[in-house]
Amino acid sequence: MVPLLLVQVDSSEKSVAKAKKDLMSFGIREEAIAVYTSKEPDDELLAVARDESREVLIFKMAVALGFDAPRAFTLVSMRGAKDRDFGVQIVGRILRVDRRLQGRQVSELLKYGYVFLADAEKQTGLTGAADKINAIQTEMSAISPFTMLVKIGGQTSVQVVENGRQPSLLAIPWEPLALLDLKTAEGPLVSPQTGQRSLFDDFILPPPANKPGRSTPCSVPITSLPQSPGQQQYLLRDGIPRVFKTERRNLDTSDLLHCVEKLIKLDGNVLTAGLRRAVTIKRKEEEIFTHDVTYSDLQAGLSDTDIAIRGQRLMFEPDYLDPRQL
Repeated sequence: MVPLLLVQVDSSEKSVAKAKKDLMSFGIREEAIAVYTSKEPDDELLAVARDESREVLIFKMAVALGFDAPRAFTLVSMRGAKDRDFGVQIVGRILRVDRRLQGRQVSELLKYGYVFLADAEKQTGLTGAADKINAIQTEMSAISPFTMLVKIGGQTSVQVVENGRQPSLLAIPWEPLALLDLKTAEGPLVSPQTGQRSLFDDFILPPPANKPGRSTPCSVPITSLPQSPGQQQYLLRDGIPRVFKTERRNLDTSDLLHCVEKLIKLDGNVLTAGLRRAVTIKRKEEEIFTHDVTYSDLQAGLSDTDIAIRGQRLMFEPDYLDPRQL
């Protein structure tokens, strides 16, 4: 069995091409990489799940519904996973067991699903998904009755037992509720409201006054009629302002640019940091179902191209500043 790697890229224009280039630099053949995006939909997506010549599937938002790939073990995501429902979908994708592995002794690496996130702060969707799955497992057992075969004194009976309760030692026969005998019942009986009723008279207008000589079982006094939708009036509470202040940004940003300029320091430490080829980063691993956390350090290479792209993006992010002047 060839495990499948799922790579979720961001929505930038060249993210798919960059991911494919990086994967090929790690030694993965180009023909082993499949791509599925809204601009490049693959009609053979389900075939990718079974075609073991494909080792990687690159996608942007979410893989199409119905995509079932039990050989998918690992997800690398450049996006944040904050949505719990999307987290459930991710966990479900990578925790299915391929039929060839069921009931067999396998490597420890194949007993887990792995998710690598570019932004560790945006993983609440995955932890929330695990909590949701755990809650489903426990809540269902709490509310679902179960059937128990009880044998007492040589007699066997089937009992439906609710969670938290003990089975009965004596069989309890079921008896229907006794019906009320209308002939022997004491006190006035209220006849049910059956037959046809006028929607206009009974629900929109108040009921007419009782006619003399005719009694009704019960009557409900109507004190006021509800107003039509859109006709209600709500008074403003005391102390609530009627006019709010509006802030307008100054068109002249020269003073703001001078403030930004004073905060920028190009000293020796900054220049030395810019010449680094690698940096030590801390890696956090969390088992999302048990919340066991381990930390480790590793060396990661720096990409001058990525740093330049992010720097340019920050330059153009404040739309009220001229990037040239900045």
